[in-house]
Formats: sequence, structure tokens, C-alpha cells
Amino acid sequence: KSRRSAGRVLLHIIVRDDKTFCPIRDIAVGCYHPNAKGVRKTEQAYPEDDDVRSVWIGVRKRQGRGKGGSFVDSLLTLAGGDYEGTYASPLGGKRCVNNDNVRAVFGENSPVETLFLSESHLRKLMHREGDFRLPAMRLVAEFIF
Repeated sequence: KSRRSAGRVLLHIIVRDDKTFCPIRDIAVGCYHPNAKGVRKTEQAYPEDDDVRSVWIGVRKRQGRGKGGSFVDSLLTLAGGDYEGTYASPLGGKRCVNNDNVRAVFGENSPVETLFLSESHLRKLMHREGDFRLPAMRLVAEFIF
């Protein structure tokens, strides 16, 4: 599609504790066009990016569920579970996504897939030997394509 296309939330994963089966984390994976108006940093679009999509991943701890960090945080965030070292939004800073570009990044439709996974199942997916893809790409390949 073109750079006028809306972004899309591809996956919403609810991670459950192995012992209590209570939801402890939400993971969202989505994509957007890096040349979309309101997303690109320049006035002119880069023609070489017309066939490219940027993929993002977001991890949210459920309120009051689980103590401290989880191995999920270290597997899915580049900062090894330290949220201080990660971006606050798919575009970088905390206020980079706004009313002007929210559709371009997140779209307006529900996620393509919503699933429940246990911590142990997610751990197995993330520790496959010889798979060096980024976590977001592993999840999309496993559940979407």
C-alpha cells in the first residue's frame, strides 16, 4: 500500500503467569509507513523507503500483577527490561505520537490477532537456537505470516 495507508496493530499478546494463569503483561506489535505524513522528519518523502514498513513493539506490565520484573521484559526490550533505556513511543520521544499522526502509526482497526500465551511458551519462542531476528519480527513471523 501507499504511505497514505494507516498503521496497524498486528498482534496483541496477553502473557499469563505460569502458576496462577493471571495476565501479567500485554505485548503489542505493530507497523507503520516511515514516509507517512506526520511521521517523517522531513518535508519530502524518501523514495527508497516507499516499500518499507517500520515495526514497533510495546510491553506493558499489568497493574498489581507480579512482583518486580519478569524475564519477559528482558527478552522483549532492547534495554534488557530497563524501561528507562527504551523509547516511550514508536516514534521515539514521549510526545512524538500526537493527534496529527496517531492514525499513521497505530491505525484505526483492531489488532489482526489477539492471543493468550503462557510465560513458558513465550520463553521457548524467544530462545529458539539460531534465530537472531528482533523480538517483534519473531512474534509477527510466528503468529501472522
